[in-house]
Amino acid sequence: EVDRTLDNSGRQRRAIINSKNFLPKWLQKLVREARQRGINLKIMPGGFKRRKQNTSCYMYSEKVIHWDIEFKFIHALDDKVVDNLDQLLAEDLPVSHSEFSSISRRVCEDTPLSSVLSKYIDSNDSVDDHEENRKLLLYRKTGITGISVLYRKENVAEKQHKYFELDLNGTIGHNLVRKTVIEFPTFLVVLNQFKHLFDIIDEKALKVNT
Repeated sequence: EVDRTLDNSGRQRRAIINSKNFLPKWLQKLVREARQRGINLKIMPGGFKRRKQNTSCYMYSEKVIHWDIEFKFIHALDDKVVDNLDQLLAEDLPVSHSEFSSISRRVCEDTPLSSVLSKYIDSNDSVDDHEENRKLLLYRKTGITGISVLYRKENVAEKQHKYFELDLNGTIGHNLVRKTVIEFPTFLVVLNQFKHLFDIIDEKALKVNT
């Protein structure tokens, strides 16, 4: 069920533009700068929704990339469970949820991941949208120490999804090194007690083997 919720269209992946000749110069520059940082940035054709959504850019004056970042809160609450937060946190069972997504625009690559998440997770920060506030109650109850952020590995066969676990204290740029990004990164925010539902890659073992 988790895979079905997170699954992206295979058709979209096949439509990714591989030739630099189709890209405007500013977008070519963004792709080059990303690859110099060890990030494999893929750009989709102009008609695709993700291409239209993306406002990520390379800032020449600052010499940094500003990324759009999509956060998917996999265990956002639905209306039926809002009154049972403590019980849900105590149970090692999948939460009844309705996935909630939000995009943070043009985040500097030097920003720590935890800082970007704080506006969603930190109970001291106000959330303007009432629906967002309600759906993220479980995350805010748990706090930043009770969550993990995952990134789905691209170019993996359907129904065999694997995920990288990201460093909350690391910068956005650091977390994207050796990753393939389609237009802009999508980070999956999960509660720690449900992390075992995901097939997480052991990056330390990968480094030893390579």
